[in-house]
Amino acid sequence: MIEFVLDCSISISWCLVDEDDDYANSILALMTDATAFVPEIWSLEVVNTLLVAERRNRMTIEQT
Repeated sequence: MIEFVLDCSISISWCLVDEDDDYANSILALMTDATAFVPEIWSLEVVNTLLVAERRNRMTIEQT
């Protein structure tokens, strides 16, 4: 079992359709056999990034 700390920048790239990051995709592929831990502020970082993406028209409210 692999254990690692998941950073916001990696996880958010999975949500943004205009991003295609090989490293982030490889981490996503590991998720079926791994345990990911996130920093305490991870959810705040994700929400903030999603809101900024909406404001910059990178995603819609429905996608968020």
